[in-house]
Amino acid sequence: MLIKLVIANLYSFKEQTEFCLIPDKEQNLSWHKTTCNNISSLRLCAMYGANGAGKSNFIKVLFLLKKMVKVGKMYNNPSSIKFKLDKKSDDIPSSIGIEFMAEGKNYYYAITFDGENILYEGLFESKLECDELIFEREFENGEHISFSVSYPKDEKNKMFKELLEERLIKRNTICLSYLAQNNDDVFPDVMNAYKWITETLIVIRSQDKQVDLANLLDINPNMQDFANKLISNSETGVNSVKIDVDTLKPDVNIDKEVYELISARLNDSEQVTIQENISGEGISIVKEDGVLKRKKLFTSHFMASGEEIKFPIGAESDGTKRLLYYVPILYGIIFGNKVVAVDEIDRSVHGLLIKEIIAKLSREKKLNGQLIFTTHESGLLDQSILRRDEIWFAQKDLTEGSTKLYPLSDYKVHHTANIENGYLNGRYGGIPFLSNLHDLHWNNE
Repeated sequence: MLIKLVIANLYSFKEQTEFCLIPDKEQNLSWHKTTCNNISSLRLCAMYGANGAGKSNFIKVLFLLKKMVKVGKMYNNPSSIKFKLDKKSDDIPSSIGIEFMAEGKNYYYAITFDGENILYEGLFESKLECDELIFEREFENGEHISFSVSYPKDEKNKMFKELLEERLIKRNTICLSYLAQNNDDVFPDVMNAYKWITETLIVIRSQDKQVDLANLLDINPNMQDFANKLISNSETGVNSVKIDVDTLKPDVNIDKEVYELISARLNDSEQVTIQENISGEGISIVKEDGVLKRKKLFTSHFMASGEEIKFPIGAESDGTKRLLYYVPILYGIIFGNKVVAVDEIDRSVHGLLIKEIIAKLSREKKLNGQLIFTTHESGLLDQSILRRDEIWFAQKDLTEGSTKLYPLSDYKVHHTANIENGYLNGRYGGIPFLSNLHDLHWNNE
């Protein structure tokens, strides 16, 4: 579960900006709270804001962090993602701090960087009284790495620490990733944090597609059943989803050289996804028991005669495809422990359908995961669906152009108030500044 995100000098975030899902004293929808070692977080969060206010940049920060930790190195040109509307920002480092729950513990990971160089990196176990050091990396007088007091200080570990500082990792190498990938048995807390960022945290940008959906549904019948229930009850005209599986044979249904190239690249259960055509349909090629198989997703419709007919997924509407792309993340939130951040969750999907999906998640008292999303759908501003501390706003500062984040709970809002009306009337901010269209001078009158 994500507890807190702290951003400084990244994208549209100039000053240090904090996003926090620690619940306030509100009693509404109490089952939305989850607690680990006396620290609580909320399972749902909707972020509102005008176009250009910085909602997508919030998602981009999470995507950037996940990408850097997964790759194990800094972004190729971090200076290009600094705040652009103040020249002074070029000389100021950027930083990301994230607090989260993983494997029964609370962790706080922070990284500060400038250009391609890391200036600071640290991982701590978050506790109410005092955070406990796991590792910390500083560069004030040369590179210095500190480990927790429980780290054995024998000669072997002392030598490893010195090698780590002097030779093993470069200034653009992320220590969290290095330790997790090379010393996972020595640093279990590091591995917990690494897996949470790279595996548990799922970040979906507005343009992203679930191109490996065919394989995901094929290997998980329960997920496919979930997809069929979701899509058939969404009045899209789709009766069910199906996967065609073919065994690939060299020089029969695939070129021999291509077959050998893919086969050499993949181990069992690994896959490669091929974009088949301009519509972006994904074909998953998977190696199972040493054999290459091709998997393709179809939808099933009924003709007026009652006969069933299959459609390629590319023939479906953008809204139907978007719903299908949501299947793995919804499944992971409901039945797993996934923490999912989605940009423009209502994109191409009718507002009433999105509202029903979020309302169903809200009512679920045994929800295992967490959903954080940006949206313009004001119909979700309903206190029977979201708590006041689960509703956040992104507001662009008109003077300096930077993004400010704040929750609805900063306002004194009665639990019976119609917050949708208040939002649309500009009471809480986070809406466009609309001028009189007559002032645009579309004609000469």
